[in-house]
Amino acid sequence: MQRLAFAACMLACLIGFSGCKIRTGDYVEPQDPEVLSYTVAEGDTLSRIADRFRIEVETIIDANDLDELELYVGQRLQLPGARQRPTYTSKPVVAPVVPKADTTWYRPRASWAAQTVDLSNVDPMGPLTRITVHHSADDIDMVDDPVETLRRIEKQHKLGQGKNEPFACIGYHYLISADGAVWEGRPLQFQGAHATGDNNKGNIGICLLGNFDRGRPTLTQQKALLAVLDRLCQQHRIARAKVVGHNHFKTTNCPGKHLDPIVHAYQHGR
Repeated sequence: MQRLAFAACMLACLIGFSGCKIRTGDYVEPQDPEVLSYTVAEGDTLSRIADRFRIEVETIIDANDLDELELYVGQRLQLPGARQRPTYTSKPVVAPVVPKADTTWYRPRASWAAQTVDLSNVDPMGPLTRITVHHSADDIDMVDDPVETLRRIEKQHKLGQGKNEPFACIGYHYLISADGAVWEGRPLQFQGAHATGDNNKGNIGICLLGNFDRGRPTLTQQKALLAVLDRLCQQHRIARAKVVGHNHFKTTNCPGKHLDPIVHAYQHGR
């Protein structure tokens, strides 16, 4: 009898049933290498396992001779024909790198403004298509502290002094003081209030501090103006022909008889 058992064990090893412990009288059923063995985890149910491995619940029940539908953690199940659903790993969304706008060429609004922009009284700028040059038309602006001058102009604009209505803030986008410094006025994201009505649409307003009917802009002011015009025209693809003085839109002396020729020369590429 012992010889018979030994012979049976050797036969099992030869046909590939390694790892099995065979006892006399046991019936060993060959295991299908394609059958997945699964260990039940917390929260598993027959339907969830069947859905995960794309097989029928009845297949699991039949393959494991289950008498009850409730499973317990650690229970081993055979899953014939199991095919696990593919796991898709989404690629991280990488935000496009948007180069920061160069703000080193002007002094930001925060460096001088004492009042905030009235956001209930502004319109978005929209596509930029032209530039209008002004003068502040006050002699004292050439010699006063630029910060105090900007605050005074903004106060007047917000009160609506000499205007059709109160402005949200100073009406110009950039201002140039006698020392050639460029100051941010109204943020460029907002439509200006310097050329009246629809003329402000897509129109960047630049104001040189001083009265240029009486005097001339300083050389540093002139150089700063030309540099600002070059920068804005290139950055926003505005044609030189679209650079005008305030008098282009209405009967006015602005930007003054000594500044107007400089604007015209730039407009015509001279």
